[in-house]
Amino acid sequence: MNKKDNKNFKILYVEDDDIARENGIEYLQNYFEHIYEASDALNALKIYKEIKPDIIISDIQMPK
Repeated sequence: MNKKDNKNFKILYVEDDDIARENGIEYLQNYFEHIYEASDALNALKIYKEIKPDIIISDIQMPK
């Protein structure tokens, strides 16, 4: 899997821990060009409605 093959995928990464989110985004940038992030469920829902991501990676427990 390389970035060229995955360039059109939109990823939504939802994580309330800032450091974990930064690390996750940094890793995903090796494979995807379009990465969106949210720190809580309400913000994630707003982003979801706007961009309609292909893949959502989410923390299980988080505020809101």
